[in-house]
This record gives sequence, C-alpha cells and structure tokens, in this order.
Amino acid sequence: FEGNEELQHLEAFYHAYPYRKYEKETKHIKIKEFNNLYDEVEQVAKEIVHIVRSKKARYKDITVATRDLNRYDFLVKSIFKEYEIPNFIDSKREAKSNPIIVLILSALEMRNRRYSYETMFRYLKSGLIGVSDEDISLLENYVLQNGIKGKKWFEEKWEYKVNPNYLAEESEFDLEQKAKINETKDKVLAPIIKLQDKLKKQNKTVREICTYVYEFLLDINIEETLENLINNFNEKGDLEIAKEYSQVWQIVVDILDQMVELMGDEKISLDKFMKVISLGFDEYELGLVPPSMDQVLVSSIDRMKNSNTKYLYLIGTTDGI
Repeated sequence: FEGNEELQHLEAFYHAYPYRKYEKETKHIKIKEFNNLYDEVEQVAKEIVHIVRSKKARYKDITVATRDLNRYDFLVKSIFKEYEIPNFIDSKREAKSNPIIVLILSALEMRNRRYSYETMFRYLKSGLIGVSDEDISLLENYVLQNGIKGKKWFEEKWEYKVNPNYLAEESEFDLEQKAKINETKDKVLAPIIKLQDKLKKQNKTVREICTYVYEFLLDINIEETLENLINNFNEKGDLEIAKEYSQVWQIVVDILDQMVELMGDEKISLDKFMKVISLGFDEYELGLVPPSMDQVLVSSIDRMKNSNTKYLYLIGTTDGI
C-alpha cells in the first residue's frame, strides 16, 4: 500500500473501533452494486479491457478475487473468453478427479463390479488407453444395444448384430463395423485381462499389487501417452491442464512408492488395497502455479499471491451478508 493513502487508511481502521473517517476525496477505491453475478463479472471484464487498451496496465497487473471462487469460476471463464481476456483461475482441484486416477481405480474395481457398464466406460473414456473417441463411441453403442456386461466382455468374438433391427440381414458395412468393434474390444481388454489374472493370486502383498498396477500402466503405454498429451496441451496454450497431468502422474508414482515403503510385505485384500490407495489420492489437491505469462489472476481471497497487483477487483463481497 506504499504511496496509497486510501488503502493505508482502510488497512488501519477496517477492524478498528472507534474508526476514523477518511476525509479526503476517494480516487483509488470504488464500490459498485449489481443485480446479479453475470452483470458483476461482465462489468469487471469491460473495465479490464478498457484498462489494458488504454495502456494503464497489463493483464498480469490485474487480480480478481472473491470469497467463493466456486460460484464465480464458470462465469469468469465464459465471460472473460468472450472479451478475450487471458486469465488463470487459481483454484485447487482434487487429484482424484483426474483421468489418470479414474483410470487406475476403475481398472482395480472392474472385477468386483462385475465389469459393469459404468466401471468399464469410466476406464475406456479416460482418453489414456490409446484408442480414438470414435472407436470408443462405436464400442459403447454396441455394448448398450446388446446388453453386454460381466462375462460377456470376455467372449472370444462378439457375434451380436450391429443393426438394431434384428430381422434385417447384416450388410457388408455391418460386418465391417462388427469386425472393427471386436478389434477394439481385443485391444482394450488385453492389458485388463493381464492385470486381472495377476490380481487373482492369493495372499498378495502390498508390494505385489503396487507392482501389478505399475506394470499395467506400462502395458497401456501411459508414460508416452501422457507425454504426448502434455505436449499437445502446451502447444494449444492449455498450460494449466498440462501442469495438472504432470502433477497427477507424479502423485501416482509417489503414492505407490510410499505404500511399498510403509506396507510393502503386508498381505492385503484387493478391497482393502483399494481403500488405502483411494485415501492416499484423497489427500492430494492440485495447487497449480500461474504460468509466467501476461494474464489476469482470478483467485479466492485466502489464496491471493500476486504481490505486484496494480488493479484489484473484489467480487461477491456482500454475498451471504
């Protein structure tokens, strides 16, 4: 607050009683009221555009802060995108919601869930198994249409019709589609079958299951897939997502190492292993560092970290009051 009498006065007397009124004209602090959250965020966006275009500041000199970031992050993303304002939303994310961890947990619980549609397609839609979205979509439609679940997944070859009209003869196109579906099935099931065969072993130790999980991740070529994904995100400018995937992969490796170190030779059931590893993932949140580029920082008040802020917008200050 150096050189700013208004902010110095506010800091000195905000919690003071009796307080002292600021007698001079206020030039650096403005209070505005809005009918709804949309109008509030849009006005902030308009002012940011004006400040930057008039060359009073760069985007990185501006911070938008709120007490409840969850209420505002969607609006800020959409409205700032509309006004072409580059921004970094400094919110913590649960590591457990990342596709890498969803993939691991789904693979481990498949057998106990009897290869249900939900478990299988949480795994298949992770985007990390080296199969295109188009092929997964084709497989999903076929599985839903024919009620495939449980042991049916492991039939050597699916002969169910592709065409929902079971009275119609199969065309050449239908047969080509069926062949493609079976090819995709075999590809996605190969590493799953390998993992499940290992997990059938009795009296497994924590070390063994951790090894099976890591070998499974190598079987699906996760490291190369992640490297390509992270490079693509960086090239598109999605630096937050790129850093998130990097962090989560390191979290997975760390947790497997910690479990081996602390419980390695302990015999454990798969159910208990699932609970332990899930609790481990629950402990991690992703605190992403703002990329070093010219963009507005959007943060919760308790996480504000831009000490070089020249323009600060506090939004939602009276919510709940």
